[in-house]
Amino acid sequence: MPPYSGDSMFSSSNAAYHTTTPDKPETVTEEEAPTSEKNGRFDALLDFNPCVSVSGAGHSMSSAMFKTRQCSWCGQGCNKLKGYNKEVIEGTTFNEETGVEEPSITKIYYHKWCSQLKEWKEVHQEGWKKVMDGLIGHFRAIEFAEQRRREAEERARQEAIRRADEARRAAEEKRRQEEEERRVLEEERLAAEEAQRKKQASARYKVGKKLSAFKKAVTSPCKSKKAVDEKATGEEQYPDYEY
Repeated sequence: MPPYSGDSMFSSSNAAYHTTTPDKPETVTEEEAPTSEKNGRFDALLDFNPCVSVSGAGHSMSSAMFKTRQCSWCGQGCNKLKGYNKEVIEGTTFNEETGVEEPSITKIYYHKWCSQLKEWKEVHQEGWKKVMDGLIGHFRAIEFAEQRRREAEERARQEAIRRADEARRAAEEKRRQEEEERRVLEEERLAAEEAQRKKQASARYKVGKKLSAFKKAVTSPCKSKKAVDEKATGEEQYPDYEY
């Protein structure tokens, strides 16, 4: 049904009417009509209200302006109000029902800055892989050097621990040997002192025994002077007779 855009525009069946499609601009078709009707329609065109015509056509300009489309580069939404670039790709699709290939059109949308990045990447596509390989190699070299540094530090730490353990064991062994030497010397000293003490005790015992025997010989009345002298001197005494 043609849209309504005025009272005098459709007074007869052979009146002018507007046709609007998404792909074609708005057109006016005129059929045979009297001159007075044409003049009336011309006056109606002069009084044409764009807002009424566009809204009545069912093709809202505001909805197209704010319609959100997905950016093929970053995946975020873009619309005509903020601006975007559209790329149309023509190709063919296989129709399974008919078994023939049919032409197809694919529309791809980009933000303006995303489209610029895409162009830059396409311009430098040849050197892109080389640059990325260089960066990857650089960071791998840094990571390898860091890994070697950590391994060297770990080896140095293990070596320091090993040397510290060896030094500790050597110090303990030296202290044990010194303690053993001191123990042997102490035992030898104690043995020498014990031998000296026993020797002195034996000497005192002998002297005391001799003194005890001498005292007994002197104080005993039953023994003659000869026996006392023999005990004292250890020589046999002969009696001294006086004539």
